[in-house]
Amino acid sequence: MKQSNRSVFSAGILVLLAILFISLTILSSLFLKGVRFDLTKNGLYTLNQGTLNILENMDEPVNLYLYFSEDVSRELPQFRSYARWAGEMLEEFANHSSGKLKLHLVNPVPFSPEEDEAAAYGLQGVPVGSTGDTLYFGLVGTNSLDGLQVMPFLQPEKEKFLEYDLAKIVNSLSHPVQRKVGLISGLNMQPGYDPATQSMREAWVVHQQFSQLFELQDIATDAAELPQDLELLILAHPKDLSDSLLYQVDQFVLRGGRLLVFMDPLAEADLGGDPNDPMARMNAGGSSSLEPLLEAWG
Repeated sequence: MKQSNRSVFSAGILVLLAILFISLTILSSLFLKGVRFDLTKNGLYTLNQGTLNILENMDEPVNLYLYFSEDVSRELPQFRSYARWAGEMLEEFANHSSGKLKLHLVNPVPFSPEEDEAAAYGLQGVPVGSTGDTLYFGLVGTNSLDGLQVMPFLQPEKEKFLEYDLAKIVNSLSHPVQRKVGLISGLNMQPGYDPATQSMREAWVVHQQFSQLFELQDIATDAAELPQDLELLILAHPKDLSDSLLYQVDQFVLRGGRLLVFMDPLAEADLGGDPNDPMARMNAGGSSSLEPLLEAWG
């Protein structure tokens, strides 16, 4: 009799556990739909706030096509792991885009139309294995205005830059008309001739990046007025600005314009003075200031 009671009790417990499991499943599907948890150590699947801002403010629908040779990569675990992670990150992009970003996973098997598409888009094919099959692992982005952005090959060693590169592509495609940004700087950030070395100098990396993302307008420190329709004005190490330009900056801010200022009391990159006189360059003032405007603004 005791054995029978124990059996009934055990069966009852199992039934209750089954009911509890089903109830939790139903509740989670109702109230936690779309909720995802990132339990990785370094938050591999958590997007940066800047990326989220781009995805939440997309003006133009975007299609992203991730080309990865599933069959050819069977003996390449490093690439397969990276491809899986890249695909999951792109899914996160799509999940936060309010339906404006569509992800397409493409397996360009050898001698297929998909492989021809990959080659036509300019994706880089890498021969692998003894058979010489071609591995494709690249990204193509398009919008409805025939815009096109291509990452020819996703390299695992550049994994930490992937989110930035993807966000840059999405931003470029979702905002076909580049936003206009003005730059006033006491530093030679733009490309040009360097009298000190008597050779051409390259633009600073930050200048190159801004030029890729925005319509960047370099503004001379003695300019009489600012370009029209600026969405952002950057003052990088401002010094010796003309009175008329200071007035224009003040009016720009008073009209509600966005201003980003970087000042440095001792900028090591500020090589002022006579380029043919090293001592003069060392003694030249390396500080920047916006004192008249700062006093006026309080």
